[in-house]
Amino acid sequence: MRHRRPRRLPDFSYCGKHRYFVTCCVAGRRSAFTAADAVDAIRQQVLRTCLERSFEEIASVYMPDHLHALFRGTEEDAAFRPFMTLLRQRTALTYRTLTGERLWQEGYYDRVLRTNDDTCAWVEYIVQNPVRANLVERPEEYPFTYRRPDS
Repeated sequence: MRHRRPRRLPDFSYCGKHRYFVTCCVAGRRSAFTAADAVDAIRQQVLRTCLERSFEEIASVYMPDHLHALFRGTEEDAAFRPFMTLLRQRTALTYRTLTGERLWQEGYYDRVLRTNDDTCAWVEYIVQNPVRANLVERPEEYPFTYRRPDS
């Protein structure tokens, strides 16, 4: 099934010290993120790309068929769209090497957080995702949730 690419904000530069809530869905909504070795390999590519492209991961959760993440640009020249392109390429290549399968469906969803949006509320949304999906009873039981200690 082909999905339409989500539209981006036409008058926004997607550069700078902004926060972005991102959802990337697995192709065919398969369960790709169920084994620790696959999640660890993918996350290493995410963290590598963050480091190289002036972003930080505030929180993320690798649900079986999608990824939710909250990223923040750390420099004025942090360019979100090229960052996401590279992140998705690297993670897709890593996953294909591990499994021989395609990782992502076309496109991804992002929300640029406004200045007054509460980062903690978005982190809470991310870490509660496995509970809402009835995968665990408490967020700390889910093995593929990550958050900065200060968030």
